[in-house]
Amino acid sequence: MKNTVEAFILLGRVFSEVSKELSGSKSTAQDLSDTVSLFVKEYRGAVRLNPFFDAQSLALALDNWSKLLSEEALTSWVGSYDMKPTTHAKTVALVMAGNIPLVGFHDFLAVLISGHRVLIRETKMDRKLYFPIRAFLVQSAPEFEGRIRFLEGVLTGFDAIIATGSNNTYRYFEHYFSKYPSILRRHRNSVAVLGGLEDGADLHLLGRDVTDYYGMGCRSVSKVFLPRGYEVSQILDHFPDAQRFLNNSKYMNNYRYQKACYSLNGDAFLDNGFLLLKESEEWHSSIGVLHYEYYDDRAVLQRRIFEQRDQLQCVLSTVGSEMDRLYISLGTSQNPALSQYADGKDTLQFLDQL
Repeated sequence: MKNTVEAFILLGRVFSEVSKELSGSKSTAQDLSDTVSLFVKEYRGAVRLNPFFDAQSLALALDNWSKLLSEEALTSWVGSYDMKPTTHAKTVALVMAGNIPLVGFHDFLAVLISGHRVLIRETKMDRKLYFPIRAFLVQSAPEFEGRIRFLEGVLTGFDAIIATGSNNTYRYFEHYFSKYPSILRRHRNSVAVLGGLEDGADLHLLGRDVTDYYGMGCRSVSKVFLPRGYEVSQILDHFPDAQRFLNNSKYMNNYRYQKACYSLNGDAFLDNGFLLLKESEEWHSSIGVLHYEYYDDRAVLQRRIFEQRDQLQCVLSTVGSEMDRLYISLGTSQNPALSQYADGKDTLQFLDQL
């Protein structure tokens, strides 16, 4: 395991330098210059396959992961388990959602850290992002050769599976993979709860939680709960980087479609030119839309959220219960720790028991 951890620590350095390059800064790591150039070339090509994987989204994902791939974070995470040595490595298939850059990297990391082999059921986006990662890991530690494979077409040749998808694909996963040890994940939403005393800095953090990765992640805030009487329009003044959204035709097509539907139906909404705010009881919102709902009693709202906990990834708030695992601070939706597992399912424990 030592070589594996060291390879990922070095990969974290690479991620940090690639993030700088994609953000418009210059990498200063001369010893990694060739590797960084390869990653940047491949990742800039990812935008042509998926406009939502733009340089800013890629840089954000890489920067977040570079902080988690530190010696301290990795050893603390792995050290909290009494993991037995892997004497018979299993092949674990990964079906990644592909909605945000490197969305399946935590599973990828967990499989390899636990000593197993990973089989990625690739999409075009996944391969573009994971191909240079595989090449780097094999170069850093030859033991990775044969432990990371990509597969197109029918998924075969695996012992266990971790699959993430929509609610519709989840039903397919349950049927098709029922005979395998598995972690199966469906779509979840994230919401925010405001108490009414938030300042501009707080609202700016909320704006990041809503708009990072164009709002396409399960950890992206799709709905905000507001105390009765709150002036909802002030939220729109704190969403960052409007020009980025205006320049993304795929995003703007979604936004314009939703705006046209609301207009034709006579629905009320607020609009800042790239994001629509609509009052709704629904927890999920479409791309380009943020739902909001007023509440009168915070305790009643907290009970309601607790009842929906199996449908929620996280709840962001300045007033949430610190005893509830769902509640996290504004501005942290896309920065989960290694021990904060998607859907609350402990991936490393599952892998250790294979």
